[in-house]
Amino acid sequence: MSFIEHSDPKVSFIQKDLYDSVISLGPHRTPRRNRFTRKSRTGRSRISFRVKKVIFERDGYRCQYCGKGFPRDQLTIDHVIPLGKHGIDELTNYVTACKSCNEMKGSMSLADFAHHIKIEITDLPVYGDPIIDNPNLPIQFRLLRKKIFDKTRMEKGRLQRSGEAQKRLERAFRYEFHKTDLGKKVLKDYPKLPGQVRVMLPQIQAIAKNEAEMRLLIELAKSAHTRN
Repeated sequence: MSFIEHSDPKVSFIQKDLYDSVISLGPHRTPRRNRFTRKSRTGRSRISFRVKKVIFERDGYRCQYCGKGFPRDQLTIDHVIPLGKHGIDELTNYVTACKSCNEMKGSMSLADFAHHIKIEITDLPVYGDPIIDNPNLPIQFRLLRKKIFDKTRMEKGRLQRSGEAQKRLERAFRYEFHKTDLGKKVLKDYPKLPGQVRVMLPQIQAIAKNEAEMRLLIELAKSAHTRN
């Protein structure tokens, strides 16, 4: 199932639990306001019971690799890009996996594992990203973000520190965004804004309720440190 299908109201708990409720989940919080100002979490940390519950429910208690449903006690949370290969310890890198698939995958790169079990990396979901998960943003903007995640997941044999890998993802997203019709329009309308602010404008426009809020958010974006 693609992430677009998860915009259905029947599974709107994804937005609610992974954004609103997650704020109270301690180290696993991913509030929207920090999307461009905080560093990615690296290294292994304990995934709380509540976060596991949200992820299992989000994935329908189904392994995202073999596609089979399992009782909760036979499921695990897997890091799509292994921490040993500098994946980040965040919601965007979590999926539900059965114990068998998780053990089989081990520290293999996602590209090697996907080839081994004959699945397409592009079919794997990305959750917890404030662009992909926001149905109020233009669909082409969200699809581009998913494309960049897929490209990053397909890489193998290119080890970098987790923070550096995330920086590359953000740079690639900005670069590709500025080549789209939406990116060109934003450049035409706001030629004096820095590139890292222009790429945030679709999000700002989705949040701002009036022109004053729009200007305020743009100024805040200017002063924020880009994530990582």
